[in-house]
Parts: sequence; structure tokens; C-alpha cells
Amino acid sequence: MILQALYDYYDRRANSLPPMQMALTNFCYAIVIDENGGFKSIEPLGDIDGIQLLTFRPEERTSAPVPHCLGDNGSYVLGLKDVKLDKPFDFIKEMKSNEKNFSAFAKDVKSLSEVLPNNKYVRAISKFYKSFGIETIKQMSHDVNWAGLCKSLSKNVTFRIFGEITLLKR
Repeated sequence: MILQALYDYYDRRANSLPPMQMALTNFCYAIVIDENGGFKSIEPLGDIDGIQLLTFRPEERTSAPVPHCLGDNGSYVLGLKDVKLDKPFDFIKEMKSNEKNFSAFAKDVKSLSEVLPNNKYVRAISKFYKSFGIETIKQMSHDVNWAGLCKSLSKNVTFRIFGEITLLKR
């Protein structure tokens, strides 16, 4: 009887619930890159809470780093977690303190690019990580939205390819 009620509830709400193994996740910023993985800009998404995007359901995290698919918080996506703009910024120190998360995310992107070698979005993100380093961060720090991104590093960040509208709201 309880199972039937749950089934009926899901059936009534089917149009407003994400498909199985998917989730609606808030993303606050997109790193805009070209098809060769080159950084173009930082783009705020929506209001203070960002926009909801349909993504693969993230695995629950315990003490081990578990990256989310192609978007996560700043510690995973950029290796940055605690950037204070009013203090000198030591990228190397910050990267070392977030190395496990960042490495797990970059490894996940690399694995995905091996499974989907013809997907231009995954290929561009993979190229971004192949050339990622202090120069990339310096370039990003000159973007008008850098301060906003630094204040939101605990929130989710994703990617967008320059010239394409690929972030679909639900």
C-alpha cells in the first residue's frame, strides 16, 4: 500500500522530477573556454543561487574526494577554496591544500574524454586541464567576474564553450 502511494506520487510528479540517476543542481558560475580549452571569461549564472542544471546525480561524499561530473565547487574545478582578495594570493599553497580534490576532478575529466573522444565539450574541458596552471589562474584573475567567483568557490562551477549556448535550464 505504501509502495503504491509512492508510485502514484511519482507518477503525478513525473513532469517536475528529474529522471532517474539525474539531479537538478545549482551552478553559480561557468568558466567559458574555446574549443581548444583556452580560457575566455568567467560568466555568472543567474542570481545569487545560480541556475539549476540537469546533471548526473552526484555521489555522496565522505572523507574521500568524489568529483561531480563536469562541474563542482572551486576546490575540485580550480583547486581553489580559500581565496581572500584582500590578502596576497599564493596559488601554489592553495593548490597543494586542495590537490586531492582537484586531481580527482581532472582525472575524472581525462577518463571521460577517453570514453567520449568525439564529444567536443568534453574534449575542450580536457584540453583546458592539460594546459591549466598558474598562468591560467593569472589570466582568470583579470576577468571582471573574478571577485564574484572567489566569493563563491564553495558553490558549483561548470563550463561553457564560447559562442555556444549549452547551459539548459529546466
